[in-house]
Amino acid sequence: MVKITKTVLITGDSGLVGRHVVSALKNKTRIIGLSRHQNNLDYKTISFDLTKDELPSIPDVDIIVHLAADTDCKNKKAAFETNVTGTEKMLELAKRNNVESFVYASSGAVYGFGKKAFKETNTPNPFNFYSKTKYNAELLCKQYSQYFPVVVLRYFFPYGPTDKDRLINRLVNKIS
Repeated sequence: MVKITKTVLITGDSGLVGRHVVSALKNKTRIIGLSRHQNNLDYKTISFDLTKDELPSIPDVDIIVHLAADTDCKNKKAAFETNVTGTEKMLELAKRNNVESFVYASSGAVYGFGKKAFKETNTPNPFNFYSKTKYNAELLCKQYSQYFPVVVLRYFFPYGPTDKDRLINRLVNKIS
């Protein structure tokens, strides 16, 4: 039996990527999920919307994995509050908890468009509101990296069988 010694707070734990991260970590760490959507889960969850003013007090967190995002951006104000201001709230929580590390899920969209494969060293060129909010949140992460290690992951089109509305699934369904 593995002795669980770390507590990992995962925002967006009920999303596509979040469910997989929880599944990979739940037998190795103590998981706390922070999400707008409450599900009957086998780990502690806190119902919270990142657009709200106050962040709940969550002590004794060792690592934060910040996956929550507004990817639709139908309401730009709410999207900014979730993607940028919400990220800043999570970074502040990380700072208050003196976390060991902070993992931020950004987007490959921050690179813009190009004819060649992107490299991490490419200069970001966000082209729409969503990619601009993700890049702004990355800049916040960079500022906070003076307090704790920060890892920024730039996902390109994550997909899975439960997310029918994402690009890859839409393309597969149209082809079939």
